[in-house]
Amino acid sequence: MAQTAEGIGFAIPIDIAKPIMEQALAGQKLARPWIGIRYEALTLQIADQAKLPVSAGAWLQPASASGSTSPAVVPGSPAEKAGLKEGDIITAVNGVKITATSPLDDILTQYTPGTTVALDVLRNGASITLSLTSGRAPRISDPAGPGGRRGELSAAPRDRARAGRSSGRPALAPDLDPGPGEVPRE
Repeated sequence: MAQTAEGIGFAIPIDIAKPIMEQALAGQKLARPWIGIRYEALTLQIADQAKLPVSAGAWLQPASASGSTSPAVVPGSPAEKAGLKEGDIITAVNGVKITATSPLDDILTQYTPGTTVALDVLRNGASITLSLTSGRAPRISDPAGPGGRRGELSAAPRDRARAGRSSGRPALAPDLDPGPGEVPRE
C-alpha cells in the first residue's frame, strides 16, 4: 500500500468546473442541469440495428425497444415541457453536435440549471428545433421514486458503470453523483 501520494494530480475540465465555480461565486446552491430523459448514446452499430437515419446523437429510445419500464421522457420534466418525445434523437445542443467524443452529458454540464438551450432533434425523419430550459434535479424523498413504484426510473450503480457512455442512460441513478439527465437520492 502506498504511503504517500506525491506527484499525483487530478484535473477537472474547465467546461465542467466553470458553471460550478460561477454558482459558488454567486452564492447559489451547487447543482448541475437536469433535463429528465433516459437515452441511448448512438453508435453506428446501434443505428444499424434499429434502422435509424443517423449514427450519432442521443436517442430517446422507446421503452418497448429497450425493454425498460422507465419512460424515455420523465413526466413533468424540462424535457417534457420542451416537447421531447419517445423516439426523438437529439443531435445537437446550441449547435454543438452530439458525438462519441462529445456526448450529451458532457455538453449539458457546461450550463447551469435554468439555462435555455436550443436542441436540434430528429423526429420521424424531420429535423426540428426545440427550446429547453434545464432544471435542477428534484430530490426524491420516497425511496420508491416518482409514482411510488420501486425500480421505476432507476439503475444500480454497477449497471451504469458497466453500461458506460454507449449504453442506455437512466433518468435516475441512485447512489451516484447526479448528471444532467439524472435525479439524485437524498
